Amino acid sequence: MDKIAIDSALAEVRQAQRVLVAFYQRVKDIILLMRTELGVEHSYWGSQQFNMPGTSGNDLIHPQRWSWDALPMADVVFQHTRDGNWSSKLPVAQMLEIRLITDDVFIVHGKGYDPSPTTMPSVTESETYLEITVYQVERTEGDDWGNHWSITKGRIQSVSDLPVGLDTGDGWQVYRQRLDFGQLSDKASVVDMMATLKQKLAELGFDGISHGR
Repeated sequence: MDKIAIDSALAEVRQAQRVLVAFYQRVKDIILLMRTELGVEHSYWGSQQFNMPGTSGNDLIHPQRWSWDALPMADVVFQHTRDGNWSSKLPVAQMLEIRLITDDVFIVHGKGYDPSPTTMPSVTESETYLEITVYQVERTEGDDWGNHWSITKGRIQSVSDLPVGLDTGDGWQVYRQRLDFGQLSDKASVVDMMATLKQKLAELGFDGISHGR
């Protein structure tokens, strides 16, 4: 690769980073507005398909580390409860997750997919979207909230494989909805969509979160 080609490639990297930051700023505004409209507070956030870069003591450039791990916002989940507290003693526990999937090529191919950026399908063949999941679990004495996909001890299995829509089981129910970024073009669109979501949750019996602010 000659110097002109390298300079052009590095300019694309710089431009890509600036586009990502602008995109993350937009995502942040959307999620903060969703929290406000739904009346929930942050409890946890973490990556799904990738490992988080970690702290200064974590060797990010070790040969066994995945290069995609340097992109922690590529597929992340933000978890919320009514008060931001995992140890709520309410008889019915609720959690709301907002998942950002910037490129669903990883979702389509599943875990273990380790592509080179130069051999991946065209970006026009994959999608970017938000996924909202609301969990409601009847608490029993001794139940404890976990994090990630584990809700209470063994009460919900294979949660990440649940379909879009409503799924129920013994003492629990989950509602999942996918939101296209094209539907979130401005503040009014987000507010209207959250109002519709709250109404849907009320109809399905998710009483706490459906009350909103």
